[in-house]
Amino acid sequence: MLSHKKPLSVLLAFVLLLQQGAFAAQLDVARALDAKRFAIQKNDSNDPVKLESSGFEKLEKFKKKTGASYRIRMNGKTKNPRSLVGGDNIRIGKGDSGALKFIKSNKDFLGVNEKDLKLARKPLQSAIGTHFYFKQYYKNLPVENAYVKVNIDKSGNLINYQSTYIPDLSVETKESISAQQASQKAAEDAGGFALNNPQKEIYKVPESSEGKLAW
Repeated sequence: MLSHKKPLSVLLAFVLLLQQGAFAAQLDVARALDAKRFAIQKNDSNDPVKLESSGFEKLEKFKKKTGASYRIRMNGKTKNPRSLVGGDNIRIGKGDSGALKFIKSNKDFLGVNEKDLKLARKPLQSAIGTHFYFKQYYKNLPVENAYVKVNIDKSGNLINYQSTYIPDLSVETKESISAQQASQKAAEDAGGFALNNPQKEIYKVPESSEGKLAW
């Protein structure tokens, strides 16, 4: 008597492989949409960034001032640091006041105005220290996907720093359509339902330093 168990198991394995492939394809599409949505560009990679002489001067001044041992990655668009990692020798103190003081005292190098930042959520506590997440605001409006993260160890030393802060924004904040009109238009385009209470924010135009007001 012939058994059908083996062919059936092979068929099930084949179906699972097809499902995994379909899921992977959907994930790639989702990542591509996210990249477009949040303006993730190649300049946010680890590709070398060419600095002008003023940029090198700021970098050397920062190193001399702090004695920092961090690896510094630069933003290819803004030429400002997008991360400081791999060190622990900058003493900045504890609490969000210490994080903001670090940003303020190194404003020229970091390219961030601490007055534009607000804590987006309650600081997170972990086994290694405290993690602060600041959101960028422009004229009291949140800037989409623009933030500064500062992680401090339990002794008050900087663990690392990350930034997608957008400098030199100049945006007209007077809306041309109402919240209700914007919500209805978005619902028509997406084939969904209108939002009851859309909020205004600043949206950075991809491949540009320009910002736009959005609902």
